[in-house]
Amino acid sequence: MGACEEVDLTVLPNAITDVAWSCFPPFLGEITPQRDNTAVLLAPELAGAITAKAQVGNATCEKVFTVIAPQDVAMTKSREDQYVAGTVAAGMFTSITILPATVSFYNIVIRESDCEATDATGYFYGRYIHHDSNKTWRDVAENNEVEGEDHAAYILPHPPDAIFDSHVRWPIPYMYWRNIDEILNGQQFKIVDQSTDITTTWRTTIQKAGASVSRERNAGPQGN
Repeated sequence: MGACEEVDLTVLPNAITDVAWSCFPPFLGEITPQRDNTAVLLAPELAGAITAKAQVGNATCEKVFTVIAPQDVAMTKSREDQYVAGTVAAGMFTSITILPATVSFYNIVIRESDCEATDATGYFYGRYIHHDSNKTWRDVAENNEVEGEDHAAYILPHPPDAIFDSHVRWPIPYMYWRNIDEILNGQQFKIVDQSTDITTTWRTTIQKAGASVSRERNAGPQGN
């Protein structure tokens, strides 16, 4: 089961009504009796094992669940930014999927955190380039697709007359937590690399979580 996922539990036969429910470790998951012979188990935020226990008189039944936390982020390009010819830039919008796909993370929210650039070469070497993330927590659907799109782009504001092959990378922390009203920092589960490369021929490439976009400087409509 995925982190924070809910599972319906039932003791058979249905004629059984006096069921005592519990889970172990008790401080991780939550088990909520519903009616008669049913209950709902809520997985904890962190990975591990949790045991659900049903007791009827002197008889007991236990079921161990393995809780899987988010492990990775996959992105698929949905559309590209458009720029006026002569602009040194590239950008894309992507859909986001939380992995693994073998469990559902519908009961969590995710967001990025700020980070500083690294691995800078060429034009980017020695420059302070900060990644200012979107602090909004985003919902995750049952199929693990994240609400909304991600936007990855870079525009070189004042291109020099010539440029060496240039590269920069942002190691962006991805956070998650249970979908509740008040969340502080959440739990980091992945570093997602976003990179920008500019070649000596002014071709700009953006890469992030498996998605990429490339653009030549003279592509796009002509400016006035």
